[in-house]
Amino acid sequence: GEGASRMMMRAAVLSKGGVTVESVPAPVPATDDDALVRVLRAGVCNTDLELIDGYMDYKGILGHEFVGKVESCESRPDLVGRRVCGDINVACNSNRCGVCALDETGETERVERRKRNHCPRRTVMGILGRSGCFCEWMVLPTRNLHVVPDGVTDEEACFAEPLAAALRVVEQQLVSRSHRRVAVLGDGKLGLLISAAMMTYLMERSSSDTEPLEVLACGRHAKKLDLLRGTAKAAASACAGLTLRLVDTTKEEGKEALRAAAGTCDCAVEATGSPLGFQQACSLLHPLGTLVLKTTCSGSTTLNTAPIVIDELKVVGSRCGPIDLALELLPRIKRHFDLTSMVEATLPLEDISRALERAREKGTLKVAVDMS
Repeated sequence: GEGASRMMMRAAVLSKGGVTVESVPAPVPATDDDALVRVLRAGVCNTDLELIDGYMDYKGILGHEFVGKVESCESRPDLVGRRVCGDINVACNSNRCGVCALDETGETERVERRKRNHCPRRTVMGILGRSGCFCEWMVLPTRNLHVVPDGVTDEEACFAEPLAAALRVVEQQLVSRSHRRVAVLGDGKLGLLISAAMMTYLMERSSSDTEPLEVLACGRHAKKLDLLRGTAKAAASACAGLTLRLVDTTKEEGKEALRAAAGTCDCAVEATGSPLGFQQACSLLHPLGTLVLKTTCSGSTTLNTAPIVIDELKVVGSRCGPIDLALELLPRIKRHFDLTSMVEATLPLEDISRALERAREKGTLKVAVDMS
């Protein structure tokens, strides 16, 4: 019967020999607060590729971007049958944990964010001490699950986790309507999502009397930057003074735009994952500006830190963000930014090797894995 079919499942497992699809025991909820989720669709992230290359020394089931359907949950029967996405960090939630037990009266949201990203005993789905979502079934605590709004497709919902990472910049209050110029470097999936999410947030906080703000979306691929044209038009029609400028740095016009913007940005978000992007971001900031680092890599790099010291730049790391806010904003973001246009291939779990190969191809934005 159905119960017997759940005893074993198919999963993409990373081991010393690479990634293979194997038959493994299906997970079983350990507490009443655990939910059993049937994975519907998952996305391949660059972090998955970094893990394969040795990042975090992870071994186990890969994947952390997903949309699924709750099959069972003792403590939250209202979730059964609902589509959900999940926070990938699972805090220990123990009163003996220096982070999870921290009590800051009146700072509930700040404490929850700290628990989500920085519990020292946390597990991280498909990255650290917890199985990922490239499989048929998974288990997560109900506190990590967020219901997908009606009207959002599975294909769109699968972007909730990377969109949440993009919105972390907003959650950290690193960008505000009081800024005059902000730069986002990188036209990969994360860079595009940061630009689209940031503009949506800023549009909803603009009025006719707010000061002008220019956001520079910088990249090396005209085709990718073109995906933001709808967002640029929406900003222009909705808010006087709010501008999204698409900067193709391979063209002379784009190079001139960077030269003109040098030393003028309040904030620069580095989402290229390259030392060159780091240096370029530093050059765009005015003294005392904020440099936001959004990408990780498995290898080591040599960085020139002199501009940080000389210009007294503030450097901020930014990683996982609010899944609930991502799902809340997703219906509004998709009005001007077609998330699904980034999906260049959708393959079944059995073809995970081909999916990973396609994700590695230069210029690929998004590859999805269909579990159905």
